[in-house]
Amino acid sequence: MQISTEPPRIQTEHPRIIFVDDDVRILDSIRRNLRSWRDIWDVEYYDNPKHALDAIRSNPPDVAVLDIEMPELNGIDIAAYICKHSIPTLCIILTATKEVSTAIASINKAQVFRYYLKPCKIENLVSGIENALSHKRKQSSILDTQHNDLPRSSSIPARALDFIPYGVVVSDARGKAMFLNSKAKCIIRGSRGISLDPAGICRGSNALMTTRLHETISESLSERTSLGATLECDDEHPVRITVMPYQDNSNSTHDLVCIFVFKELFANPPDPNLLNSMFDLTIAEARLTAALVSGSSLDEAAEKCGITKSSARTYLKKIFAKLEVSRQSELVRKILLSIASL
Repeated sequence: MQISTEPPRIQTEHPRIIFVDDDVRILDSIRRNLRSWRDIWDVEYYDNPKHALDAIRSNPPDVAVLDIEMPELNGIDIAAYICKHSIPTLCIILTATKEVSTAIASINKAQVFRYYLKPCKIENLVSGIENALSHKRKQSSILDTQHNDLPRSSSIPARALDFIPYGVVVSDARGKAMFLNSKAKCIIRGSRGISLDPAGICRGSNALMTTRLHETISESLSERTSLGATLECDDEHPVRITVMPYQDNSNSTHDLVCIFVFKELFANPPDPNLLNSMFDLTIAEARLTAALVSGSSLDEAAEKCGITKSSARTYLKKIFAKLEVSRQSELVRKILLSIASL
């Protein structure tokens, strides 16, 4: 039975919160305790997790409070779906003591914002929801200030970047974001591995990762080549980036870079079989190309593919010839733009 009888609201002035628990008594208790919040939040209650997921798909709430143990579809499953599909909903997990290890793991695997043990005091739950809403407002405020400030002669139209299935950030030499595509905004909102400070400067999860990011940008500009880096975060999957100099169609250069952002839970690397069929690459060449496009250096890609560095360099020359490019940055650009509509 779905407790919420009102149809989902497409637009609302208030934050939208949903509670999902197969125990009707718990939902009734939460409903009673949140009466004073009726004029502050729009709240919906679901005792059927499948109905809840349908509501999340059709009209994503700001925050979803999810029970772990539910039949057919549990709270972690819902949180993982939200994360995988970059749905702009922050998840809070309610868990019994025996499920703590599962809840902690979900913070890494499903990007859960916070978890609470049952029984949870209503004031603690309200505080967690308010913290989640504050986090969303802060991120949205920063991201919404980013406009399309790319040079008018750009060879990568701004609208086209929204169709690329990876995060794309165009920044200046200081790491200040000039443009973010939709996927980049979703990754930044849902990850602590990469963020924007109030000035719009790209940062890692700590000072060391921020330095690594900015040094990669600087080296990419000075060497005029694409470079890969991994931005690690203590409590979640790392963010992998490929940085390459930005160039317009007049062949003049700007002190700008394209940062392609890859998050395991948000995007998969290119399928070598797809690259094999699209560009007439051998499987070995396609695997190496996929690794390079995913942000690995040539040496890292060689190790991932189980080949020697010498073999990797030989393969790379053949790949360049087949795709009619002369630099690794051109190879990455061509692959990413070729699969943008997939």
